[in-house]
Parts: sequence; C-alpha cells; structure tokens
Amino acid sequence: MSSRWVPVFEGSMPEVLVLQSSCEAGGIPTFVPDLNLAYLDISARGGNMFAMKLLVPEDRLEDARDLVPLPRRAGIPEVNPDAEELALMARRVRICALLIITAPLAILFYLEYRKRALDAAELPQDHAQTRLAFGFAVAVCAGVLLYGLSRFLALAP
Repeated sequence: MSSRWVPVFEGSMPEVLVLQSSCEAGGIPTFVPDLNLAYLDISARGGNMFAMKLLVPEDRLEDARDLVPLPRRAGIPEVNPDAEELALMARRVRICALLIITAPLAILFYLEYRKRALDAAELPQDHAQTRLAFGFAVAVCAGVLLYGLSRFLALAP
C-alpha cells in the first residue's frame, strides 16, 4: 500500500461521508482531514468551511475513482505514483550517500530503487546523479572496510 494520500473527491460533508462509507465498504482505506474539527466547529477550519476532501492511498485511486459519480469525476487529479515515488527513492539514495555515515543505507536503498527503476516507464531526471551517489557509497563502504582490515592486520602478532 502506498504511503501517499491523494484527493479523490471534494464536496459537502454529507457527500463526502456517503462516498467515504462506499469506499470503506469496498475495502478502500479513506481519510477526511479535519473531520472531527468540522463536527465540533465548522468555522474553525477557515477558508471554504463547507467543503471537505476525501483522500485515498494513491495506489487505490483508480478503484475509488469508479465510486465517484460521473459528473464529479472531472476534478480528480491524474497521478503517476511510480514516477513520484521513484524520484523520492532516488533522492533518499543521494542524501544517504552524501551523509557518509549512512552510506550503507544508500546501498540498500539503491538496490530497491534499481529494482523499481527497471519496471518504470520513465526514469527520474536525476537518475545519473543517483547512480553516481551509489558508486560513492560503495567506495566509502569499501574504504572503511579496507581501513578496518588493515588496522586489524597491523595489530595481529
């Protein structure tokens, strides 16, 4: 299940609650931000206080889209979850490699990134930098291991 929530419907509270119960009955997890606050004081949210949003995990967006009434489907955003998630994974690899102490994590994250990148339709624009960061992380880890091994062998009688 995806960890990112995307809006599938925006409308009045009764409309959102009916659609939420339909989604939940179909096995689609849902989330309505500020729902409890709207029950307590509708004006506390500010802005358009009568409009509520129904969020679903982005990997279940297509299932939830089928439950939204036809005239209201125009406002549902198009989401490409693979590209966005792949870009976040690539960024995580680069950050871990640059922090040096987390270089082993960069290697692990890159292995997962590479597995998903092979299945992706398009690669993130920073793919070359991600591969470079992976190489740097491997070099750092190898250097630390070789240094530790040389110190160990130097202490051996």
